[in-house]
Parts: sequence; C-alpha cells; structure tokens
Amino acid sequence: MEHKLAEEAAAESGVDLHKFVRVVDDLIQLANQSNLDLKSATGVNLALLYGLSRYGAFVGRTRTGADRDAYIKSLTDRYEAMLKAQFADPALK
Repeated sequence: MEHKLAEEAAAESGVDLHKFVRVVDDLIQLANQSNLDLKSATGVNLALLYGLSRYGAFVGRTRTGADRDAYIKSLTDRYEAMLKAQFADPALK
C-alpha cells in the first residue's frame, strides 16, 4: 500500500492508521471474493465505485456541509492522485 497517501488520509480523517489500513485491506478482500463470484474484475471495480459514490454522496450531504461541487472535485482529485500512485507502485501485480 502507498503508505504516504494512506497516512495523509487517515490523519486528515482523524482515524488511527492501523484501523484505516484494516478497512482498506477488508475492501480489497471483499473485491477479491466478489471477483470469484462475478468473474469480472471490471464489474467488481464498477460495483465498488458505485457503492463508494453512494456512500460519498451520503457523507457529503449529511456530514460535511460542504458545497456539492467543491466536495465532488475534492474527492475526484484525491481519487486521481491515489490511482496514479497505485499505478506507479512496482509492488502492485
């Protein structure tokens, strides 16, 4: 895992890093298990994105009080940075 980005995200959210990483690992395990059922990595990826968008909209609307467009831009910018970092990780196979 790209620990710098994980550390930053955990710190920003006020969550213990080990608990944060455990949630990440749980999501990856769920994705891997779901891939066995769906037999489509793309389908699992899109299902996760859809679920995260639902949860993100809920959090943005009910917990942050943030401007909708600014909140969406913030999340999409962060996702892009995280995705690029994961692609650059030589340990990812």
